[in-house]
Amino acid sequence: MNYIFDVQVPPPHESVHRCAAFDQFKICLNHAWEDLCLTVDSTQKVEVFSNQGRHLFDHVILATGFSVDLMARADLANFAPLVDCWKDHVSADEADAFAESASFPYLGDGFEFLPRADVKGQDWLRRIHAFNWGCAMSHGPLAGDIPGLRVGVERLTQALCARLFSDSFAAHQAALIAFDDRELESTPWFINR
Repeated sequence: MNYIFDVQVPPPHESVHRCAAFDQFKICLNHAWEDLCLTVDSTQKVEVFSNQGRHLFDHVILATGFSVDLMARADLANFAPLVDCWKDHVSADEADAFAESASFPYLGDGFEFLPRADVKGQDWLRRIHAFNWGCAMSHGPLAGDIPGLRVGVERLTQALCARLFSDSFAAHQAALIAFDDRELESTPWFINR
């Protein structure tokens, strides 16, 4: 088992080929994340600092393995106290009796982190999605169990697409309003606007 833990499971061959069809796709090997935060400008990007430098992303999907101790990860420790966890939604007795389960993050519908109820102004946490074993308490084993992956990936993808569309709605609306294809101009049904 130690050998398997050391080598780990590679991504599925077919999945790599599907992703490689997109120009913006790349695999970054040996990138140890050290910290992440929301940019201070109006772009609302997730800024990631790794041993290879600084990177900007629209969204981040965490695939961190089976440990759900947010404080144990250097890249999450700065904001882990802000994240809503199951211990915040059960009695103290239940949290003590089921300490491991209680430490799991209490996630939104798209696997996104939610800020704790007593924390204000931290909605940027919703841009970080925990599609890993940490989602098991909120969504079931949809990220760590092969039969559940199809459902989990679909749910995550729908949430990301909805957020990306919502974030860029004004641009889409402006493009729709500016659309002026004079397709029917040569017919009696053309209406000149």
